Amino acid sequence: MTIFSKFRLKTISSTCDMYVHPWSKSCTDAWTELFYLSISDALRINMTAYVVALIMRGRIPSEKDLKRTLLGILQSSAFLSCHAFGYAVCNCTLRRIFGNYNVLTASFIPSFISNFFAIFVERPSRRGLLSLYVTNVASETLFHMAVWRKWVTPIRYGEVIIFITSVSFLLYCYRTQCNGKDPVYSLLRFFVGPCEEQGYVKKQTLDTEMISVTEAAGIGIESHLSKQHSYSNKKESKWDSLPIFSFIKYLKSLYCHPTCPHNHSCAYYSLQGFIKLFTVGYGLQLSLKLLLRMKKLLSKPSRIPSTVFNVNVMRLGAFFGGFSGLYRFMSCLLRRMCGKDSQYFALPSGLIAGLSFCFFRDNTVALYMMWKALQLFTIWIYRCVLKILYTILYVDGVGKGIFPEFPHASVFFHCFSTAVLFHAALFEPHNLRSSYWKFLYSMSGGRIAEMNRECLDPFGLGSSKSLEIVLKKHK
Repeated sequence: MTIFSKFRLKTISSTCDMYVHPWSKSCTDAWTELFYLSISDALRINMTAYVVALIMRGRIPSEKDLKRTLLGILQSSAFLSCHAFGYAVCNCTLRRIFGNYNVLTASFIPSFISNFFAIFVERPSRRGLLSLYVTNVASETLFHMAVWRKWVTPIRYGEVIIFITSVSFLLYCYRTQCNGKDPVYSLLRFFVGPCEEQGYVKKQTLDTEMISVTEAAGIGIESHLSKQHSYSNKKESKWDSLPIFSFIKYLKSLYCHPTCPHNHSCAYYSLQGFIKLFTVGYGLQLSLKLLLRMKKLLSKPSRIPSTVFNVNVMRLGAFFGGFSGLYRFMSCLLRRMCGKDSQYFALPSGLIAGLSFCFFRDNTVALYMMWKALQLFTIWIYRCVLKILYTILYVDGVGKGIFPEFPHASVFFHCFSTAVLFHAALFEPHNLRSSYWKFLYSMSGGRIAEMNRECLDPFGLGSSKSLEIVLKKHK
């Protein structure tokens, strides 16, 4: 209570032109400048993102697609600019209403209010993803703030532990209660394949399917098989001489356990997952590296081999391929050892496969998996409780309005999480993720660094010194 009362009573009498916009005495001039700077950068960011998404569709865009893309760029740009412009407006307005600043009205509350109005500018389909992203960054920021205050001690490879435990639970859900509409299940389907999905039925071979079709059509099976055999011989004779195709054919012909849901051998199934995902991860990382270093590579082409075969470029591919290959291998191994298939195999398989995250440790990925796991775990607990207490709570509680619903949870989490990030950016920017600080710096045209942190030093967080550390770090 003493801590909260101290913060509640501690105020600073700085005016908004001293703290929020020291580069301009006029509030309206500062707001106008921030709007211009933010909308310019927002248009650049969204134009790149939307155009790339349009190109990746792989088809010529129609007039309707172009209109939708243009409206999306304008709407998303307005959403981003509302944060910078609205933050300054709310900050100055609250100063005029209360006559001073405290630890909440200096950044957190004006950011929360501006975020509330800004999120409704964005399309409803994007609000959930935006909320999840800022919640990830905010949770990481809160952790850094707790470490800086020595409230918690960081654990070595903590992000790996978070990832493997979260992804194991998500894979168990994938095996038991798969929901095709949730993007995390589409992501897991991409990594481990549809064979491990709940409700998957093992497909029959092509020959069996073709035989059933020919029998239904009244065609002779023998003549059909002879035609298929002669056609396949002509088709395969071109490639049989190559060792790689002979090896693939040999792998396919190896033993496959009857309980396994895949068609070919377990060795081929595991190796296929590794090679396919390694190629995808390596290709993505290499393409990004070549794109960012294009000018240097064109001026000096001798650097291309060292870039292509760089170990750091292969880290994403090692993570992708290792995760898919290890999960498939462990699943097949457990099915062989136990002689049956079970959804519980997803837990140990996910734990082993998650170790591949060591090749590409990333806090964003780990926190994304953690929040999705917590979301599904909460839903699972809710369903269990609901089944037990259905007649007592649901009928008598929700039916009579005793327990209110919370339909706009994504809006609240977006507002709260972004307010935490803006609070950290002003009071203790050294605890903010570097990429998010650069984003705020770019969106505000550098004005986020010009806000006077010396006005905040009386709160005892060393805000001005923290800003010096960040500016020196990012030059």
